[in-house]
Order: sequence, then structure tokens, then C-alpha cells
Amino acid sequence: MQLLRRSFILFDGIGRKTERRLWQGGACDWNDLRTATQVRHRSRLEEQVDIAEERLAAGDATFFYDRLPQPEKWRMLSSMIGKFAFIDIELDGSTSYSRPTVIGICRKGGYRCLVRGIDMDAANLAEAISGTSVIVTYNGKRHDLHYMSGLLPRTPDGMRVLDLRHIALQAGYTGGLKLLERELGIVRNRYVELAANGQTTVLWRKWRKSGTRRALELLIDYNREDTCNLSPIALKLGAILEQRAVAHVV
Repeated sequence: MQLLRRSFILFDGIGRKTERRLWQGGACDWNDLRTATQVRHRSRLEEQVDIAEERLAAGDATFFYDRLPQPEKWRMLSSMIGKFAFIDIELDGSTSYSRPTVIGICRKGGYRCLVRGIDMDAANLAEAISGTSVIVTYNGKRHDLHYMSGLLPRTPDGMRVLDLRHIALQAGYTGGLKLLERELGIVRNRYVELAANGQTTVLWRKWRKSGTRRALELLIDYNREDTCNLSPIALKLGAILEQRAVAHVV
């Protein structure tokens, strides 16, 4: 199920209560609104439905992000997953003065890594996230975006953020990323997990001090899992919340 096409709260004059009444009346798709008896201002609503259809066909994630209320933005997850940039950042310490060592970007299943001192700069980061308007992170509003804004002169125009930590809380999950992965049944590469042992700062220091290439490779492998696992997490959380949203609809 993709709840986005069943999201009537996108349209003017329809709130959660009206939306649920429409669901209970059998409306399961935007097109059902064209004949639903409970709606007002039908001609204006039909125009909005036409626009939503066009924006969905165009993959315009910005349109739906801006139209959905903050607590309901998770409804985009199943339908717009290919339009997001998943981002995770590793640091050289755990203080407010720490700096990024690796920035991982996962888009459409492909992974790109920017490494400090090699190719991490504003131009490469802007290029890596160009063409997307929605960034997905885990706890990124407190972490990743802070360090991205330090690298970029300003946040790219029109960039939106979905934080999976907050969406996980809506689904009833607490704790960090690794715990959430286990609870959702997402398995990491066992070798990378054991070899890195969460010591990303140690791996970075080995690379910087002695040029140990394997340390950098392992750090990148670890970041790849941190970053690319966000996509299946998003899909699983979206599925859980979708099932709950339509539960008990007659």
C-alpha cells in the first residue's frame, strides 16, 4: 500500500477527521474524490487532484513535502523513496568542536563518499545532492545538517529534511540507529561490524597518522552501511505507519 495516493489531507479543506470519514465511506484514491458526496467545492478539488497527479508523475517530492503536515510527512516514504538523498556523517570526535571525516550519500541505491582532505568540499557536496530536494537522515536535524551547513556556505535553496529518528518515534521505536536496525530486522555486514567495532574516530586517526589505507576503507565501508541502511529503514517505518493509519477503517 502507498498511502500517498490515499492522502486527502493534501487538499484544501480536508483535515484528518474528514479524511478518515472519506476512507470509511470507501474512498481509497485521489480519483475517488471526484465522485465522493462528502466533499465541497468539487471543481476546485478536482483541479487540485489533477495537480497532485501531475506532481506525482513528475516525482516532485517538494510538492508533497510542502503540502503534508509535519506529523504526516512520513506518508511520502513508500512513494518517493527514489527521490531522496540519504545522508550520514562520521566525525573525528564527540565534542561540539568535532569535524566531519566522511560524508556518505546514498541515492537510488548508489553510494558516494566524500572524505576530508581528499574530495570533501562545498562543490562536491553540492553536486552529490543536486537534483534532490529532500534529504533523509537519522537524528540529522541535531547532527548531520549542522556539519553540512558548516561545509556549505548556506543550505541549498529548497532543501527539505526528513529525520527518521522522529518518524521512528511515531512508530513506537526509541534508541539509536543500530538498535532500530536490529528491531526492524536489518542485518549489517558482519565483518565490517566486527572489524570497525564502532571505532570510527580510531580508524580516522590511523588513516591520518600512518596512512593506513585499510583503516580508511573500513571507515568508508562502515559509513556505507550507516547511510544505505537508511533506505530500508524508511520503507519499513513507512509500512508500519501506513498500516496503523488505516487500521479499523470500516
